[in-house]
Amino acid sequence: MDENDRGIKLGIPRMNSLIVFLSILLFCEVTYGQQNRANSVPVKKNILVLNSYHVGYKWSDDITLAIRSKLAESGVDSELYIEFLDAKRFPDSPDLPTRLTMLSRIHQYRNFDLIIVVDDIGLDLLLQNSTKLFPAVPVVFCAINSYDT
Repeated sequence: MDENDRGIKLGIPRMNSLIVFLSILLFCEVTYGQQNRANSVPVKKNILVLNSYHVGYKWSDDITLAIRSKLAESGVDSELYIEFLDAKRFPDSPDLPTRLTMLSRIHQYRNFDLIIVVDDIGLDLLLQNSTKLFPAVPVVFCAINSYDT
């Protein structure tokens, strides 16, 4: 890979993180901006990051870092819950849907304001199970190779 290819590949996660940041900021402002100004009470946002891969995978770590960084810059009072599906090391694992169900049980008493999904595997699993796992929670996704509406 030459230097130009490397720059292009590194630019994609950064662009996606910018899209995530803007989507989160817009979501928080539209959903809570008026309410917070009226009540003058800060509301902490619970955000689930559903990462398709694992800690230590540089590409995935860079996106997670960008999400943390952009949220910190925004000043939005938030609590991040980051979950990893580990699909890079276990790509053909038949228990991925089971892992997602387990995550919903772990977080069953937590009300998420937003779910951020990183990569196709996590988005596909979430879409296949969205009505029973995290119903009515807005989803922002990044690093998706192809998405058909």
